Amino acid sequence: MANMKNLFVKYPLITSFSPYANTLSILGQNNKSLPWVLLNFIQLEYGFLNMSGTTLIDVNFYCPGGLNNFFHFCPYINVACMEKTAVEASLSEFVMKAIDENHYVYLNVDNYYIPYSQFFKKAHVPHSIMLFGYNTATKSFSYSDNLEGGKYGYSTCSFEELNLSHASCAANKMDEPDHSSTSGLIYLLSINNDYEDTITLGNMADKLEQYLYPTASCSIPRLNYEVPIEHIKFGIGVYDFLSQYTVEWARHDNYMDVFSKNFHVLHNHKLLLTEIGKVVSPVIDMGLVAELYEIQQETEIIMNLYLKYRITKNIDLLKKIEQKLSGLKQKESDVLVDLREALEAKREVSVCEFIPQPVRSFQ
Repeated sequence: MANMKNLFVKYPLITSFSPYANTLSILGQNNKSLPWVLLNFIQLEYGFLNMSGTTLIDVNFYCPGGLNNFFHFCPYINVACMEKTAVEASLSEFVMKAIDENHYVYLNVDNYYIPYSQFFKKAHVPHSIMLFGYNTATKSFSYSDNLEGGKYGYSTCSFEELNLSHASCAANKMDEPDHSSTSGLIYLLSINNDYEDTITLGNMADKLEQYLYPTASCSIPRLNYEVPIEHIKFGIGVYDFLSQYTVEWARHDNYMDVFSKNFHVLHNHKLLLTEIGKVVSPVIDMGLVAELYEIQQETEIIMNLYLKYRITKNIDLLKKIEQKLSGLKQKESDVLVDLREALEAKREVSVCEFIPQPVRSFQ
């Protein structure tokens, strides 16, 4: 066993939810995975959810497998799974050995013991993190998650803190299946460099059409929540949905974190659309890329306006957000119609033709 080792991670394009971000952090080492990522984050879902008796307004990506099962459905990720109770040595020893074998370790912890988490020394909350490195000199692990303040990032916890967190999950029955799909399990993730996809510009055009003109039926597995599919809507109508409920709901203290997350998802989605524009720029008008970037900037302004509202409680800021949302829908629709038509004209061309091929190895 080495004194220290860190597996490769790259700050991801999508950071609004840590399960997506953790998987995409791993995929950053394999450029060949980018077309699959871009294709599978085009669609959005939105609606009302009832979580533990509380009604929430929710915006999310409509991805294979849903939020907590995403890595299972990603063909560029190898997944092995085992029960936590099967770990015979100390958890720290197990994790270091797994990292030595180039496995990222994804498991449920008690955030009370994890430094820089939102609930560190505040509350016992079960949550999944991804461990990707260790240092025996400092007796610490490197991990990734949404940290204090909700921003995705990389930090460290000590061997002792991880072991305490692991013991607390067992003692407080946080590893029971009802807490999350990762409860009681340890996932060992690794990159699959052997997979080759066949995604074309036509596939991108089809997905954009589904976003612009969504239907009630969608073909990908959806495991985000146990919510009847008829209660969820899809596509560009998310602008109308958020515009309708921002002034009514976002000013209530109970929903501020929810709306911050929703606006974060919206901004992440525009980052993704801009990235698509950059990737396919050889076959489209560069003016479309500039317009996509302008829309991305507008959603960043919306995020910042809402952060300002949370401090000032100035209702005029919410009305300004509402106006911006209403205007952006038409602008985005016009741009994406043109983008879809340009991609459709080159339907059989592989997206991989536009992706640099060198693959980063573990650092």
